[in-house]
Amino acid sequence: MLVSPNSSRLVDWISEPRHDRGVRFADDTDGWRFVSYAELAELCLRGAEQIAAAGARPGGRVCVVMNTSETGIAAFCATLLIGATVAPVAPPTHTVSGDYAGYLGRILATARPDVVVAEQRFHVGVKAALAAAELDAPVLAIDGSAPVPGHIPPVRAEYALLQFTSGSTRAPRGVLLTGANVEAQQRLITSWLDVSGELTAASWLPLHHDMGLVGLLLPALVHQFDLRLLQPVQFIARPLRWLECFGRDGVWSTATPNFGLDWILRKVAPDDLQGMDFTTWRHLIIGAERVEFDVLRRFAALLAPHGFDSRTLLPAYGLAEAALAVTGSGTDEIPSAIAVDPTTLQLGAAVRVLGTATLGEADDPAPVAESDATRTWLTSCGSPLHSAQVRILGQDGTPVGDSVLGEVAISGPSVTRAVLDEHRETAPFHDDWYHTGDAGFVCGTDLYLVGRMGDSMKVHGRTLFAEDIESAVTAAAGAPKNRVTVLLGTDRGAPTVALLCERLKLPPEQVLRVVRKLAGDQVVLRVLQVEQGTIARTTSGKPRRRHLWRQLTAGELADSITAELGDRAEGATAVLADRTTAEAGDRAESATVE
Repeated sequence: MLVSPNSSRLVDWISEPRHDRGVRFADDTDGWRFVSYAELAELCLRGAEQIAAAGARPGGRVCVVMNTSETGIAAFCATLLIGATVAPVAPPTHTVSGDYAGYLGRILATARPDVVVAEQRFHVGVKAALAAAELDAPVLAIDGSAPVPGHIPPVRAEYALLQFTSGSTRAPRGVLLTGANVEAQQRLITSWLDVSGELTAASWLPLHHDMGLVGLLLPALVHQFDLRLLQPVQFIARPLRWLECFGRDGVWSTATPNFGLDWILRKVAPDDLQGMDFTTWRHLIIGAERVEFDVLRRFAALLAPHGFDSRTLLPAYGLAEAALAVTGSGTDEIPSAIAVDPTTLQLGAAVRVLGTATLGEADDPAPVAESDATRTWLTSCGSPLHSAQVRILGQDGTPVGDSVLGEVAISGPSVTRAVLDEHRETAPFHDDWYHTGDAGFVCGTDLYLVGRMGDSMKVHGRTLFAEDIESAVTAAAGAPKNRVTVLLGTDRGAPTVALLCERLKLPPEQVLRVVRKLAGDQVVLRVLQVEQGTIARTTSGKPRRRHLWRQLTAGELADSITAELGDRAEGATAVLADRTTAEAGDRAESATVE
């Protein structure tokens, strides 16, 4: 026996690994490289011995640069084996905005690890980050050719996982999850999806992020089912390759943020799907950001001629503080949505429902489409899963009634009891309920999300949500969602709505009409054409709104702005004023997206 059966259940598979199942890694020639669970178990044992020898101690912390590779997976499991807390972080790729050493340095300064594990090619960046954090931790690359140790003593740490939230800007915030938290989440996922060793799955998600790590990798390891992994850049370059896993290879299960489906709709044509059969595809979980009903509708329509079942789509709600999932649609349910009056989306007020829809039908006379200035479509995120609990709180912290908008609070065995913020552990609970900062409401048993409370603004008693305005504007203008970001705040004493548009020109009249309908005449509207790469994003692809707002108001985006549409609350005529040379204007024109 290689590992004591008293060790964490998350790594029990290492004691009896399968030779016939494992992880397939996508190569650069449309092929797959197979690593069996038996081979992976040996690499985990090598890693455990080497990480311990480098100075990691039981109860200490190890940062693992989680590239999509067998060494990244092995380092993660090896850290759990020796009883240390593993903190997965992003590798230095295009998904990390700005300076990688600064990003990683802030995490390291908060985590203060005993050891950092990374592939050799990442060591220069990691050492620069350690220097920026004024730390002297050793940097280790696992040697896969070393002898395999025969036994690993059983050690179980108080905390198994330190998950840094993707929205961090200055001092990162880490979510501390016990082994019991993560194991409870695995039971939730197993119950929800009826997971067994017969399942097959594929993922393009980064392994440092909770959806890719806790939602797909850990279930595969615990149950030892076959898993296919693509690098995120491989999915971005050719999303059809991910679809082929299900339409040609018969894979059953996966998960993605909403923008992943939107990317497929932009890059995959109906003719690309010839010969594919999606009848065996069982689970497609959609979460990590607000799920757009029109994206689900168009995605299902694209794949329907090839046997895709709409019940495969499983909109869900989760967050790192719950180890991942909290609510989700049932595996036998067709996704549904409600149309609401956007003027009633006010904290503490009852939301007015204008209509309902499921994929393929609606009881509302208007066509089921994207949100506009008169209605906002909100997708159901399902009901609480397994042992998870949800309640909606008013501004005084007490529960509110059905269909009343408030703050989402959660409870359950997978929910964290501590977070790490600038070296300090804090308990974020209020009477055993974690206050998420997400705005939403429950209608019947289903949860509907509106947006982040931190990404909202009150104007004359009305609450405006950035995501709500963003959906309406992009729908009205026919703009790709990943090219437009809405920022809200007070600038020079006036409530302001700022739209940052990358390589895109929005019709001014449509923008003004939509925002005025949602926000009224009391806001200043700024529509800014910016250069590609200006919109800073988290490692999971979400816009860093608060960071961007600080940059905008401090004038730090001035060099990136190619043109601005200025609308003043006094009613002055909107004028498009070029902020750069004619040459820059020509570049913006040539970069316009059809």
